[in-house]
Amino acid sequence: FNQKANVMSVLTCTKYLNFIAAECDRHLAGGEVTVDELLALKIELSRFLKQIEKSDISAEIKSKIMDLRIDYISSKIEIDIGLVLIWIIYFGVWAYLSEYRIQEKRKFALLDLKGQVSGLSSFILLDT
Repeated sequence: FNQKANVMSVLTCTKYLNFIAAECDRHLAGGEVTVDELLALKIELSRFLKQIEKSDISAEIKSKIMDLRIDYISSKIEIDIGLVLIWIIYFGVWAYLSEYRIQEKRKFALLDLKGQVSGLSSFILLDT
């Protein structure tokens, strides 16, 4: 971004969307997605949307970009792996399955965001 002039070109926008998609891939490649990683992407996406709001990009593209969301709400505090192991010992497989389900929701949120961003990036390039 050129923050001093609040100018964002279509090219800069598509590069940033590709960056977000690459960040999703990077976090997914590790096999585990943490709440901190999701929050960092959520903050990054929020900054990007604020810049888009101020930009001179066409209203149609701007509207589509403003619809980007990370669909994950963390209602639980991130659990340390040691605590998970203690839960498994004391509470059995239920605790493990619970952590697995939470991890799958995080991964799905990133895959969903990546899908949104990839489609949007292609749309912008075709639209210009």
